[in-house]
Amino acid sequence: MRSLLAATLSMAAVLAISSCGVGSGAEVQLAGDRSGGGIFVGVENADVGVGDPVTLGDVKVCATGSGDAEVTSVEAPEGSGVTVEDFAVYPGWSGVGSQWQSLSSTGYDSESGAVTARCEKGEVADLLIQVTRTTDASAVAESLTVHWKSDRGEGSFEAGLGVYLCSEGDINSDTCPEV
Repeated sequence: MRSLLAATLSMAAVLAISSCGVGSGAEVQLAGDRSGGGIFVGVENADVGVGDPVTLGDVKVCATGSGDAEVTSVEAPEGSGVTVEDFAVYPGWSGVGSQWQSLSSTGYDSESGAVTARCEKGEVADLLIQVTRTTDASAVAESLTVHWKSDRGEGSFEAGLGVYLCSEGDINSDTCPEV
């Protein structure tokens, strides 16, 4: 009985010590806290053909805490007519902005979603996102959802990036306003 009690107390001590580290891992977030500040960035591209790739570099991310973190996927809202086809994390400022070309054509590696920039140090990484318009009409995604994972767990956040892929002649309309 005494050895069972000792084993139980030892196991409880191990669990208590190991649980102290829970929550201390990394977490991916928007750099500059755009998620909580209500800052909205709209990217408008006129006369985008159906299926034409557009690569955006306007989302800045960083990781908080310690440990490894990575972006695992980026999604546009269902029914928006915008499809995310590819993404990559560039460790720093890429200078991509908004370009009418595929992500691979920009020369950036879509194999890497690792976020090494640390928020606490004021570092940022560019989340480069390749999107296409999948409908005949203009496509509008009011925001994109970024999913991430780390040694801490998994999560997601709204990127605060409105994407407007306007069909020919639809610029500055109710559907595709000037942003």
